[in-house]
Order: sequence, then structure tokens, then C-alpha cells
Amino acid sequence: MKTVSKLGDVEFVEFDAGCAIVGDGADDTPVRVITVPAFWISRDPITNAQFRTFVDQGGYEQPDLWDEYGWVCRQEHGFTQPSYFNDSVWGRGDLPVTGVSWYEADAYCRWLGARLPSEWEWERACRGSAGRIFPWGDTDPDTTMANFAPDGDLAIRLPTPADQFPQNVTPEGVRDLCGNFAEWCAESFESPDAPDHRAAAQRVIRGGCALDPTDFLRGSARSAAPPRVRDNLITIRAAHRCE
Repeated sequence: MKTVSKLGDVEFVEFDAGCAIVGDGADDTPVRVITVPAFWISRDPITNAQFRTFVDQGGYEQPDLWDEYGWVCRQEHGFTQPSYFNDSVWGRGDLPVTGVSWYEADAYCRWLGARLPSEWEWERACRGSAGRIFPWGDTDPDTTMANFAPDGDLAIRLPTPADQFPQNVTPEGVRDLCGNFAEWCAESFESPDAPDHRAAAQRVIRGGCALDPTDFLRGSARSAAPPRVRDNLITIRAAHRCE
């Protein structure tokens, strides 16, 4: 495992600066080599229990934590907590938080002293420097390796904790990067290299969820959702730059 540090109760894994292979030539993701600055990324998705501290400490009442558009969205829709927070299945403390919009995910990360990962950071964490296909390597997953829907047939369709599938971990120690829940990234889907993405209609999501077949679990696979979406398919992973 790489060096691990903590912000609050969230553990982060360190990645050195270096080159990474992104894209695989499928789904309009051309293969290219890019340089990714050093960064930290949370070992696991953020859990309901971790997000509850943000709620309890007034995170939904602090406009300085929120993106300009996000604060307007929060006020318009009256968001005070994730939409599945009190659900007996999806709201369990050890499960990844879900029912959070991109705006809520962004505000939580700011409160933590972190941010959402860029999609290139996310892909490097998932694929390493050599460009493996999945977090564990190049072997296609089966239902003992991740929470997903092989051939479109649901295997579980219940949320699982990050340690449920011991093989769903990278050599660096980052867990649950594919299947279970997709994960918000920082950028707009249309222009991942754009410096200002706040008004974009779609945000990048990565990793695939429990409803997705194998192709969506590839580390290079990209998808998108409007930043206001609050369903039980997407969760949060945090990141921050190394000092």
C-alpha cells in the first residue's frame, strides 16, 4: 500500500507525480499519455457516517462551502441532507453515501479540506501508471470481485461496504473503485480540461454502479450526470493535492 494520511476521519492514499495512460480507444476515449501532478485520494468512498458529521456541523447552512450554482440549487430544492440518508437500506453508516448531487459532494469535500478528484486523478488511481483495465489488473470481473450486473443481469443491487469485495482494490490500496456506486469527479463531461466548469450541464462520473455491466467498470469508461441529480447510483470520493 502507498503512504496513507487522514483528513478528519477519512483516510487518503498518496500518488506521486508522473505519467499515466488514460483512455482505451473505446467510447470516444482516445489513448494518450498525460502527466498527473502528485495527489492524495480517499482510500474508500465517503460513508454515510462520515457525511453525517458534515450535516451535523451545519454544512448545509454555510454558503461559503458551496459552489455558486450549488447554493442556489440547495435553496431552491431545500436540500438539508442526502436523499437516502434515513433509508433503512441505503442509509446504513458503513455504506457509501448516496442520494447526493454534485453540489453536495463538492461542498462536503470543501468542508473536509479536500475536493472532488479530477477525472485524470481518478483514472490514475484506478489504472495505475501502466494503464491496467480494472483496479486489480486486466482480468474481467465476476460477481465475487465487484458489485455489478454481468451481462446486464443484476447480481446484488444492494449497496455494499467498501471492503465487501477484497479483490476490488488497487495495488496501491484504493478500494471499491468499480461497481457498487459510480463516483462524482470535478470536471464537466464535455470539456474535462476546461479551467471553469461550474456552469456545465453534465459532470463526469466514473467507476460504474451495481446496475452496470462489465464495460462500465473499466477504469477508462466515462459517463455523466447533471449536477443536480440525487439518486442512489452515485457516491463521493475525495482528493487533495500533495503539498
